[in-house]
Amino acid sequence: MKQPASTHEFQRGDDDTRTRLLDAARSLFITHGFQGTSTRAIAAGAGCNLSLIKYYFGSKEGLLREVLRPEIESVRTLIETLAGDGPPTAERLREFFLGMSRRLDTNRHFFRLMFAELLREDSPLSGELLEPVSLNQQSALRVLQNARDAGMLRDVDLRATLLLIMGSLMFYHLAYPVASQLVGLRSPEVVDRLGATAADVFLHGILKDPRCPDPTPGKETPR
Repeated sequence: MKQPASTHEFQRGDDDTRTRLLDAARSLFITHGFQGTSTRAIAAGAGCNLSLIKYYFGSKEGLLREVLRPEIESVRTLIETLAGDGPPTAERLREFFLGMSRRLDTNRHFFRLMFAELLREDSPLSGELLEPVSLNQQSALRVLQNARDAGMLRDVDLRATLLLIMGSLMFYHLAYPVASQLVGLRSPEVVDRLGATAADVFLHGILKDPRCPDPTPGKETPR
């Protein structure tokens, strides 16, 4: 005679259903966008009853929140890990830029999805998505503040500085058809070059030291 399923077995089944719904939603949101994806398609992709979306997530918006939340939180974890303890060094700041460039590349589909939703005026998620994004910004601002306290930075507007850093690292992925024409098709080498160049500009600027001689006229400075 078959024994009744234990509470643990029911919980494991619940977790499996929830995971399948998240996986199906993630794939469809990336392929078709949030507005272009129906709850029926998500349920069909997960092999679940449509009513289970409401049971586990409340709505399609709830599903999107759960798809994006770990990606947003992973960036904060990276920021805090790269920040380390004590004042930052130039090398750690370079690693920070490289690490962020690589993470944005790995999760580029999710960031495109997030910004597409944030830019939609009627999005019901704007406020909820902005809250964890704001926590990421505060973590990054602490890194910059620590660098300034250590005497590494000039007295610049740190919030505007962070905005410029975000733009330098994100624009390639958010405007890929345009940006790739300028710096090349996506590859690990291009992603690292973007991170390294953003770090170099941040740490040293782009103006030459006036004590350095000009390159030979008509000869382009090598990269």
